[in-house]
Amino acid sequence: MLRIALLLILAAPGLAEDSSIAIPLRHLKLKAPLTEGQRGLGDTFPYIAFGKTELTPGTLGDALRADIDSKEAAFEAARLFAAGPLVRDEAQAKRIIATGRTLAKKLKHLRVKLHEYRPKSYAPTVEKLKTGWQVSLVVFEMDRMLRLVHIEATVRAGSKITLKRTPIVDGPMTVWQTAMIAGASQKEQDAALQKQHEMRAEALLARRTYARALAPRCNLDTAWAIARLRLSATQLEDLWGPHDRVVGSGVYLVARDLADGGAIIYDAGDKARAIRRVAHVREAPAPMRVGPTLHQLAR
Repeated sequence: MLRIALLLILAAPGLAEDSSIAIPLRHLKLKAPLTEGQRGLGDTFPYIAFGKTELTPGTLGDALRADIDSKEAAFEAARLFAAGPLVRDEAQAKRIIATGRTLAKKLKHLRVKLHEYRPKSYAPTVEKLKTGWQVSLVVFEMDRMLRLVHIEATVRAGSKITLKRTPIVDGPMTVWQTAMIAGASQKEQDAALQKQHEMRAEALLARRTYARALAPRCNLDTAWAIARLRLSATQLEDLWGPHDRVVGSGVYLVARDLADGGAIIYDAGDKARAIRRVAHVREAPAPMRVGPTLHQLAR
């Protein structure tokens, strides 16, 4: 009995579930292991932690294994904190702006604000500075609020990064706090609940409408950002259309082929539920023929 107990104790660490995730980076060197971070009101994308510290622009330096020493690493550092697909050309941006204008007139409860600001270029750029790099990205962010935004990042040679966000289209929000007034009548409670229902419907409509205008490529860069946002299978279909095939056995595990090679796999059994586990694999042509896992994008 003692021998069995000792074997179980020795085996226990191996039985613990692996909580690490991997970011598909080629040039930026982050410490391992990285894990899922907190998702409270004060926490921000990409919701990743190293040790007990959340990964933010302010803590990036502590998360690095090596200094940022190239324009490619500087670009990846800025991309870490952009919560959605890159918008790479003016035509795509114009579709999103036009969609925002339509939604601003159509939505009853949620607000959409359009700004006059336009970037000089929509294409991602990296400019060399004396002490680092200036990175420019236009992104359709989808974390708590839907918005088209120009992100300018100053990345210092070494490990420091500062971000400036200039909105082009702001809204609507997709997450908000609710509260019931103490002593409210039944009629007032019913009206408040009806308003919440209508607001949720408007948020879903906005996601779907923007998705059609955005039409992002299904590549690894976009898939990583989307995985961090915990969208539902239905929301992924709005962005990319139906998945390519079912690859699970007993679980409704589906695969999407990526334009730049490999595939992502995830559970689409409940299309309305937020997807928590997304893996990037080398191939997923059929059930029992999935793998190997290249990156665990979300858990």
